[in-house]
Amino acid sequence: MSSMSSVYVLGAGASRAESAEIPIVSDFLSKAFNLGKFSSPDATSFIQAISSRFGLDVGDLKNGSVDIEQVFTLIDTDIAWEEHDRPDGVSWLRSSIARSTIEGLLGGVLFPVMKPVLVNGAPLHKRLVERTKPGDSILTFNYDLIIDKALLDTNKFTRSGYCIEFSGGVDSSSERLHKTPTDAGQSEVKLLKLHGSLNWLGYHYPKKTRILYLEDGLTTLNLAAEGWGPSIQLKEEGDYDGYLKPLLVPPSSDKSHVWETHNGAMRGLWVKAGEALQECATLFVLGYSLRDADYQARWLFRRFLADRQDKPQIWVVNSNPDHRCRLRSFFRSLGAVVESYSFEDFVG
Repeated sequence: MSSMSSVYVLGAGASRAESAEIPIVSDFLSKAFNLGKFSSPDATSFIQAISSRFGLDVGDLKNGSVDIEQVFTLIDTDIAWEEHDRPDGVSWLRSSIARSTIEGLLGGVLFPVMKPVLVNGAPLHKRLVERTKPGDSILTFNYDLIIDKALLDTNKFTRSGYCIEFSGGVDSSSERLHKTPTDAGQSEVKLLKLHGSLNWLGYHYPKKTRILYLEDGLTTLNLAAEGWGPSIQLKEEGDYDGYLKPLLVPPSSDKSHVWETHNGAMRGLWVKAGEALQECATLFVLGYSLRDADYQARWLFRRFLADRQDKPQIWVVNSNPDHRCRLRSFFRSLGAVVESYSFEDFVG
């Protein structure tokens, strides 16, 4: 990577700039309720059990008074507690989550709400991508495929830019795996999706985990329109028979397991993100709030920016004044901070 390269960090606010329907942490659950994602028997049972177990009012879940990060942090903590008490048993909450598929909930909300953005060509992200140069990196904590769409449409990206080794491909109507086609050349820009992506699917063999590429993730826009989804059922394939679910890091404040996800595949992305931060001339932080729970992201920025001799210029782009204040305070010792008030103004 050139020392004149740039790194772009995208948070949920960047996707939200394309459409008010794209959820952020504070309103994700209310969006899910509005889309009817808790109407199935399993999902209804799950939300009622969460409400009862933790004394949460379902109305507070529906209106966003309790956000998705708080809920999943409670869930993760409860699972750890139960596993400590019963290391050889299956916890009630873990089995309930397995039936309800957390990844399916996230995908079930995001696929339908990002559909209009993809149809419209993601114009703000397209303008952002047009600024990028060969050797630049985009780090995103978003699961959605909006930046993927913009990169592919501007011919600056091939699948190699994910820096993930895919063992095969599948589309939403597949019953069996197929070999993932080879990319035509190296990607100009790296897209490092540090919390996973809706078009990466986990594929579990006994004693082995592989990652598949969802070939039609950007085009089969009705995927997960009903139910939770996306979950794709394959017929028996070697040692595997079951459902594929998106490879995502759940929105919990406890992300201690993120680097071990899928046999260390996610850790490799964080390594490349650190390398990009060490070498860039400019860092753009776009629509990312850097919440207190994002302790691993805070570590990433401090670990790889603090020891640089030449401090980068750091652009903080956020429409929320409280978030800008937090980001300014965090980054001021790590580089020369410049502020912009919105993603729309920045790309314009």
